[in-house]
Amino acid sequence: MLEHAARLLGHQGAGDVDPERDFLEAGFDSVGALELRNALNEATGLRLPPMVVFSNKTPADLAGFVAEEFTAHLSRAEAETGTGAGAGAGSRAPSAPAPDTVSDIFRGAVMAGRLEEGFEVLTAIARVRPSFSSAADLERVPAPVKLADGPGRPRLLCLSTPMATGGVYQHARLASHFRGVRQVSAIPLSGFLPGEPLPVSIDAAVEVLAESVLLAAEGEPFVLVGYSAGGIFAAATAHRLETVAGAGPYGVVLLDTYESDGGGRAGLAKELVFGMLEMEQAFGGFDSARLSTMGRYGELLVDMPPARVEAPVLFVQCQESFAGTGEGLEDWRAAPWDPAHTLRTVPADHFSILENRAAETARVIEDWLGSTPRP
Repeated sequence: MLEHAARLLGHQGAGDVDPERDFLEAGFDSVGALELRNALNEATGLRLPPMVVFSNKTPADLAGFVAEEFTAHLSRAEAETGTGAGAGAGSRAPSAPAPDTVSDIFRGAVMAGRLEEGFEVLTAIARVRPSFSSAADLERVPAPVKLADGPGRPRLLCLSTPMATGGVYQHARLASHFRGVRQVSAIPLSGFLPGEPLPVSIDAAVEVLAESVLLAAEGEPFVLVGYSAGGIFAAATAHRLETVAGAGPYGVVLLDTYESDGGGRAGLAKELVFGMLEMEQAFGGFDSARLSTMGRYGELLVDMPPARVEAPVLFVQCQESFAGTGEGLEDWRAAPWDPAHTLRTVPADHFSILENRAAETARVIEDWLGSTPRP
């Protein structure tokens, strides 16, 4: 397993992989995690779940889990052989058709040009899930996940998009370029995991995010980094920390964040969803928790005005379009909503900014930090 992990991370061999180091901190993103899972399936004959890498955190934990699963697999095979399960295989009943999933229904609506109705399905599911109206309703706020470490300050605390592709691993590739430079942590949005509650309002969501940010900051200076719609939440969280907690950020970085406009860019929104669906395979499929969470946060964002932040703000704009051409797609660029924002560009599109163009994105952020007075 360490050989597979080393190859995916670009190392020379298994000796370069620390078995006790978190996969996220080692630089694994969702694509790398799925590739490792597929390699383990091929080597063992098991059918490990798509996100088995992240659910086991470290190579040592994953190795223990795979060993247990392989032992159980052998025991089941021996039991089936002993009871003659191999006999009469020709009379086996035909397998049942695959059931419709929430993902199937949502994808069908999108492809039929009924994006709004598709989101209505997701928001309806979200309404029957557990919810919270303040941080006091939770046993604990979602814990931050460290992605990289280094001596530099301020720390970077990252908020992902609330789309179905979001999660603490979304900034893993970006964070890998800060390893040895400064600490980078991911701040989870509650709801993406089965059983996690959803916020009933923007205020509830931002209150919990602010608590998670303070937990991750540990009293040190920090910069909030928000990708896509996660930038809307980053700005709102910064505003709350400045006005309520008295512990504002050193700065805010908005990575290609589109301003909420109440659905005024319907064509662009559809292209964003198309791009998201193209990435579904890398997640082993979107489950109902992930999709309904997107529905809830999308519902909250519709009329959410962009928050004004007192701290310096860097707006990182993509130079390449992720969308095609046609009516409603001419104005594809995300742009600063405040003249005080510092604008920088990267040769990337909305998706590659955190993927194969992550190095350029990291360089722009680090250059901005270096040109801004230290806290």
